[in-house]
Amino acid sequence: MEVYHKKSGRCIQSISFGGEGVGASVVADEEVGSGKLVAVATPNKVICYRKLPSEEQIKDVLRKKNFKEAIALVEELECDGELSKDMLSFVHAQVGFLLLFDLHFEEAMKLFQQLIQER
Repeated sequence: MEVYHKKSGRCIQSISFGGEGVGASVVADEEVGSGKLVAVATPNKVICYRKLPSEEQIKDVLRKKNFKEAIALVEELECDGELSKDMLSFVHAQVGFLLLFDLHFEEAMKLFQQLIQER
C-alpha cells in the first residue's frame, strides 16, 4: 500500500502488509473521528494502522534504510509547515551519514553537496 500526499499527489510512504497475490483489499478510516486510525482488510486479515507523530515516522523509515522515502517524507512535512528547515537539514545529514556507513560514498557525497548548496 502506498500513502500519497493529498495536495501534491506524491507518494510519501510505502507500507507492506502482505505478500504477492494478496487479493482485493478495502481501506477505511474514521469518518467522524480524528482520522488517526486506518483499517486495511484483505481476504485473510484486517490490519489497523494509527497515525504516528512525524518524528516517529521518520525514525522508522530510517531504521528500515528507506532513505529516498525518508527524504520524500521530510520534504513533504517541511513543505506543509510541519517540520522546520533545520529538521529537514538534520534528516538529510543523517541519511548522508547512514549512506556512508553502508559504503554508498557517491550517494552520500551528492547528498552532502546538496546540503551545502541549500545553506
